[in-house]
Amino acid sequence: MLLENIVLYEKHHLMEINTPEDNFYYFFDYDERSYTINMEFQHFHQFYEFFILLDVSANHLIEGDIYDLQFLDIVAIKPSVLHKTQYPMADPKNV
Repeated sequence: MLLENIVLYEKHHLMEINTPEDNFYYFFDYDERSYTINMEFQHFHQFYEFFILLDVSANHLIEGDIYDLQFLDIVAIKPSVLHKTQYPMADPKNV
């Protein structure tokens, strides 16, 4: 939920309905990400992925192309498409 430009949420929230092999598969992962846990490699899924950025900025690498993302940008990725998200290093002045 967004309240006065602050995102409120339950940390480590995870919900899964069915399995990736089922016709209807739902995997909801709502958690914090940061530079320290950037994905090392691109990956892909057998299912669609919808990514909503709730941070100030990040980059999404999709099949070798880099896309700059801003707060509340939405990325929709088809099955079997290589991708990964990269978060910027925190500015020490803002920590």
